[in-house]
Amino acid sequence: MAVNEENCRPELMIDIKSTYCSRLLDGLRAAQAESLLADVTIKAGSQRFSCHRIILAANSDYFKVMFTSNFQEKEAPEIVLPSIDGNIFALLHKFLYSGELCIKFEDLHSFLLATDFLQMSELPKILSDAILKSAKGDDYVYLYQTLHVLDSYASLVDDLKCKICRDFNVLCQTQSFLNLSKDAVVSIITDKRLVILSEKNLFDAIMKWRNQNVPERSQFLVELLEHVRLPLMGIDQLTELVEPALRDVQIAEINERIQQVKLYHASSGTTKYKIVLPQLQTTPRKLNTTIMLAISVSSEADTRCTIFQLVIPPHSYTKGLKLSKVCSLECRGIDAMTFTNTNIFYTSSMDLWQFDLDNRSTKRLPLGKFLGNHPLGSSKLTSHHDLLYAFVKGIDLEKRVLVYDPSTENFEVCSPLPGFEFTWENLVSCTCGVFMFVKMFPTKVIHCYQYHAEDNSWSTHDLRNTEELYMIGSWENNVFFRASQEMLYCYNTLTKTLSDFTPLPPVSFSGDRTYIQMVAVGGHIYQLSLDKDAAAYNLMVHQLIMEEGAFTEPYWNLLLQEPVVPILQTELYPFECSDWFGVQLEAFVV
Repeated sequence: MAVNEENCRPELMIDIKSTYCSRLLDGLRAAQAESLLADVTIKAGSQRFSCHRIILAANSDYFKVMFTSNFQEKEAPEIVLPSIDGNIFALLHKFLYSGELCIKFEDLHSFLLATDFLQMSELPKILSDAILKSAKGDDYVYLYQTLHVLDSYASLVDDLKCKICRDFNVLCQTQSFLNLSKDAVVSIITDKRLVILSEKNLFDAIMKWRNQNVPERSQFLVELLEHVRLPLMGIDQLTELVEPALRDVQIAEINERIQQVKLYHASSGTTKYKIVLPQLQTTPRKLNTTIMLAISVSSEADTRCTIFQLVIPPHSYTKGLKLSKVCSLECRGIDAMTFTNTNIFYTSSMDLWQFDLDNRSTKRLPLGKFLGNHPLGSSKLTSHHDLLYAFVKGIDLEKRVLVYDPSTENFEVCSPLPGFEFTWENLVSCTCGVFMFVKMFPTKVIHCYQYHAEDNSWSTHDLRNTEELYMIGSWENNVFFRASQEMLYCYNTLTKTLSDFTPLPPVSFSGDRTYIQMVAVGGHIYQLSLDKDAAAYNLMVHQLIMEEGAFTEPYWNLLLQEPVVPILQTELYPFECSDWFGVQLEAFVV
């Protein structure tokens, strides 16, 4: 049988979805304007709207069930919606027939309630991004109050609550916060993402909310104050702030709790009272993590060093993370760097410098007398309890560990370390103190020295690991090391054990030079990777997520991937960035 050549021709594929959709909407708009083929009238308030059952059912599960089941409205020529205002349905009507929505903020509450009532399941996804982009400040609180009871907007509600928790110290002072329901307030102050300046601020916010309507809201004080960690407030704040504020509240449970907190303070927080009074919350809240990033760039003519920060809210809420400039330092590159709450300490050009973040001033801290008047050769810096610890080594190999108190501007010299030749050294602060890790020549054994400030002495123990380990930071009583670019190790300073922890995240840059630094703080580890190639400067930040301090199934989360060439070349450096001088990374909690 002869083959039909026409049947062998390829199919002709035509994709005109965008054009078709546009024409379809134009047709629907024209049909609605002329009430062409309309088969049902919707009455909302005093207004009537000509509609098509197929359009309503396609966009609303409420109408879909109504028109496909045996309800009396199935064939009714007119359907009344008594709970929806006419002006609000007019907005919905226009959206259904044109895809356009222009709504005043004051109408948003009623509009979202209407879409929830009509079960327009696709609309929340469309609206959420637009609402988050246009809302700001007080709007978050107002919208949260409106939406937190609507299941269809659960994702948007969670985003709103997270923004409120992150900016609680400002938003709790707004009228919208004072207008929140009790359930909404409880939901916010019990959220693990809540960031507050202090328990005093949370107490003040609750009392202001209660004082907005004393007769009705006083009954909720017991429940609300359960979430204020009163033991974290000083005894002066209890007697001068809390008790006077509650003087008009004759509630036995609250008075009893205040007396328990006083007992707790009187016992200095001993184990005895923690057992007798287990209902007291004595654990500090988690705070933001601020990664401070120092980038020093040099050319033949000049060297500039700029400090950036990346603020990471607790519980890994990472939407919208951005690098921001903190300050510029006048120096010829950075050798070592550390931070306290108000100061940046760094060594540069064979000197130790202090930069005050509050008044943006720099001063040199002379080290010559501690090094036999020899120049500074190398250094390592860390901070512990707002004190600076500096390991300094002169060009003549004279070694010292110094302690500097910014409040008194005084140096103290720690007892000497053993006089061996170090091929590698690092200084780190842990919960239980300051540690010096060194590698002795010519072996590969790593020695750990712990400083005891009470008697100005050092104790030592060996890690005895033959791999090339590089210290990256600490968290609580753990010090972290990386081996090459593949494995992360954890050293416990209490048990004195070194163990495999987790593989490192892959870094696959194509540039001719890649810098990788890691910092550990606040229960997380961060790897910062900076890549230079001919086209761009790329920064990646990975966060290692751990389960509340338990080393179980950790995983890496990519927080930030951003080209930084606009920051480096346009805003900060007037010259071509032809060469990196060095990269220093540190982290601290603010």
